[in-house]
Amino acid sequence: MTIDSSCETGNPKAQFWECLTGQRFDLSDPRIHRFYRTIGCLFNHESFYANIQADDRVISTIFDLDDETLWKAMSGKMISDLETVPKASLMPSKIDIYDEQKTLEKVLKEKIVAYRANEVQANTTWDSTLGYLLNQALVSYEMQKLSNQKFSEEEFRN
Repeated sequence: MTIDSSCETGNPKAQFWECLTGQRFDLSDPRIHRFYRTIGCLFNHESFYANIQADDRVISTIFDLDDETLWKAMSGKMISDLETVPKASLMPSKIDIYDEQKTLEKVLKEKIVAYRANEVQANTTWDSTLGYLLNQALVSYEMQKLSNQKFSEEEFRN
């Protein structure tokens, strides 16, 4: 979230940013409530504010951080006295994801072939071109489920 305190109305303007898509939402956008419901606190590298408003729903929250009846600020001294934690670096995975994907795909194909041969007495063939296209559709559907945004909709219509 970012706050623009230089608005003509004098009321700070809050904008919310969706981290997966980079999409920006104003408070007037009805979709904002899909992602953001309440605001308990706000912070950055220098400040920490607790929301002390009676109603902390996004739609009801006033983002005037200078108003001490709405926001309780942590003292700057307390923040500067906090012990810094050394930056941790994430170690790269020891698992080869590409190999794992190939192994999983091979096992699934074997199970599908065995099931179709035993249960419905049908032969199974695999089309690599169709598999490539369906993989793109699967990625698109997973992103859509995660972010509530539509991706590549035109490419996968019937």
